[in-house]
Amino acid sequence: MKSRARPLPEVAALLDPLRSELLELHRLLIEAERQDYERAFGPVAGPGALLQLLIDDPWFSWLRPFAQLIVRIDESLEVPEPISVAEARSFLAEAWALLAPAEQGLEHQRRYYQHLQDQTPIVMAHGNLKRFLVAQGMKP
Repeated sequence: MKSRARPLPEVAALLDPLRSELLELHRLLIEAERQDYERAFGPVAGPGALLQLLIDDPWFSWLRPFAQLIVRIDESLEVPEPISVAEARSFLAEAWALLAPAEQGLEHQRRYYQHLQDQTPIVMAHGNLKRFLVAQGMKP
């Protein structure tokens, strides 16, 4: 079994807060989507059923890029050789691209936009993540 490399301090300073902010936003989006799903189809039978819906149900498919980015960040911190700052910054760019709500955009943009209109905790998490990304040099 190969040992995991410690991330460079500059990489950890980018990825630790990015991961944390993404996890919080993703958690809130899942909860909002679960509530919408339950209004449409009835109660979800528990955490296992919700996980299955997140994996397989088209209703939740727009959330998968958030989860995939979080997983890729986690995997990048588990590799035998530490990733570079440039590689870490590419995760910032991917997160920035996910934070593009649009009233008339693609499905994921419309759904995200709608949650930003009526879910204050999501607005706050979105703002926190955007502020972090701007502080790291991402351009609005």
